[in-house]
This record gives sequence, C-alpha cells and structure tokens, in this order.
Amino acid sequence: MSMNEVQASLQSILEKNRFFIVLDDVWNEDRNKWIAMKNLLIGGGQGSKILVTTRNQKVASMMASGPFHHIKGLSNDVCLSLLLRWAFNRGEEKQYPKLVEIGQQIVKKCKGVPLAIRTLGSLLYSKTEESDWISVRDSEIWKLEQQEEDILPALRLSYDRLPSYLKQYFAYCVLYPKDFRYNSSYLIQSWMANGLLQKSNKSNQELEDIGLQYIKELLSRSFFQEVQDHGCPRLLRFPEGIQRLTALHRLEFTYCENLTSLPRGMKHLTALEVLGIWDCEKLILMEGDDYPMRLRRLTIGFLPKLVSLPQGLIPSANTLQFLAIYHCGNLEKLPQRLPNLSSLPKLDIMNCPKLLSLPKRMDRRLVLKD
Repeated sequence: MSMNEVQASLQSILEKNRFFIVLDDVWNEDRNKWIAMKNLLIGGGQGSKILVTTRNQKVASMMASGPFHHIKGLSNDVCLSLLLRWAFNRGEEKQYPKLVEIGQQIVKKCKGVPLAIRTLGSLLYSKTEESDWISVRDSEIWKLEQQEEDILPALRLSYDRLPSYLKQYFAYCVLYPKDFRYNSSYLIQSWMANGLLQKSNKSNQELEDIGLQYIKELLSRSFFQEVQDHGCPRLLRFPEGIQRLTALHRLEFTYCENLTSLPRGMKHLTALEVLGIWDCEKLILMEGDDYPMRLRRLTIGFLPKLVSLPQGLIPSANTLQFLAIYHCGNLEKLPQRLPNLSSLPKLDIMNCPKLLSLPKRMDRRLVLKD
C-alpha cells in the first residue's frame, strides 16, 4: 500500500467520526510535517480532539491551536519521597539521615521529573556509603548545558554507572524502536544468537539463566519497565488484506495462543526480510502454504505443534542470513532443501530434543561461520 493510499484510508476512517488522539512525548520540530499531518486529520466529527504531550517548548508552541498547559514538576518533598522509595527498602532510610540530606540536594537537580528521580533511586539502591551519593550529586554531567526538565543527565549518570558487562546488553536494545515490548525469552535468545552471552568457567549456569539474571538487573536499575502483555489470545486468523502490505519489512507473531495458521497471501510480502514466530501454541505450519520467499532472518520459538519445518518456509533464493529455532519440543526434521542454502552464515538450534539429525549432505554443502 502506497503512502497516498494509507493517507486516503485514514481520512475515510476519520471522516465525520468523532475521535480523540493522543500524541505522546513529541520531539519533532519540523512544522511542515505537523501541518501535513494536521491536514490529514481535518474532517472528523464535531468535538474531535488531539492531545499532545512534549517536554519541548518549541514543539508546544508550534502544535498548539491555543494556550497550552504547562504541567509543573513534582515538589521537592514528593521527589525526595520517591527517591527514597527506590533507593531504600521500606523504613531503611531512617538509619541513614546523612544520605537523606544528600538526597534532598540530588532531587533539586532532577527538576521534578519522576523518571529522572526513579532512575537515580534505582542507581543508588543498596548503596549506603556517603561517597556514592556525593558522587551522583557532584557529577560533572549536571554542569552540561541542558534545557528545562531535561532528564538526560540523570539517565546518563545511571548508564555510566552500569557494570561494564551489562552495558553491551542494554546497548543491543537500542536496535529496537522506543517503547518496543520485549519478550524476555526472545531477548535472551537474541543475545545468545549474537554471541553476547558467554558461560563463565567458574559457573555451571545455563545461558538462559544468565540472560534472565541480566534482564532482572536491568529491570532493577529502571532501564527496562516490566509490563503485562497478554498477546492476542482471541486472534484466530489474520485478515486477507495483509497481502497488500507489500512494503512491510518486519513481521512478528507473538503470544497468539489461538492462532492456528499463518495468513494467506504472505508470498506477496515481497519486501519482508524479518519473520519471527513465538509462543503460538496452536499454530501449525503446513506444507504448501505460501510463505514469503526472500527472507533474511527467520526466528521460530516455543511452537509445541511444530513437527516438521515446511519446505516452503525456506526461501528459494540464497537470501537467508540467519535461521534460529528455539524450544520446539516436537520438531523432528528440517527441510531437505536446507543444505542448498550454501550462503547461510548463521544457524542456531536450541532445545529441540526430538531433532536427532540434520539433512543429509548438509555438512558438505553448508558453511557456518559461527
């Protein structure tokens, strides 16, 4: 679907219908883009509203049709209470009055922004030495030029104090868009597939356990936010119109517990390069289904009904650069065409206990770099 078709479809949906749209945390200062977007939204029913939130004064002035509302930050007392809640266990702060005093000075630098305070509180958790708190208070980062309500110094402080072994795992997540919802299993397997997780000579921990430990550490430091995501439990099938998304580059099916088959017409997704299928307990991949033919990355995991990987799921052209199959307990065989993928640099198979052998001649035709 072209951009013009998308715009026409949006206008037809909104036409004469009353809507309420929230544009949260806007930073783009390009006025032309805002005018173009606003023109798309003209024509809705009477009483339609658009709510925009931003920390950028210029954006607020550009987008507001009238006076805008400036929301004040939290008071210093509330900020201190929030900091102590994240930095100490309940009531523990009473044992460290000097740290509370330093905390009062720290929260003044956060300008009432809850995210900055929570991040620093997580950073200072379990730290009871005055030097640690003073180091945060007196950091040179606070002296950098910053705008009103700028939370970047607080976030940078927290990142700089991450243990070196955690920084690479958090940096990997920058590859995904803002507010992307990670499945912990998917993220751990991605770390493993890219060689980030390594076993220690002194530990018998499995790589999955090590990855889960790192996720919990990043959660405790507020680099991740835990959310309850129940996927698409009622989704039985996809609309046939999916074949019109010819510009789609990435497609993932996750936690679709009642989905029994992939949508028809996927072969028409000619631009699709990345396909992920996770935690779809009733999904059956059938031989003869029309799958996309020019994938570069294919990841499959936690599909209990998968017995055989269909021939059609493997692209006919040598475009596949990464193939990963995780935790498919009933998978018994791979396609016989797999050996023809002579350019495949990465094949990752894990926890597939019934898969006892690879296709014949695979060791002679396939060169693995990892």
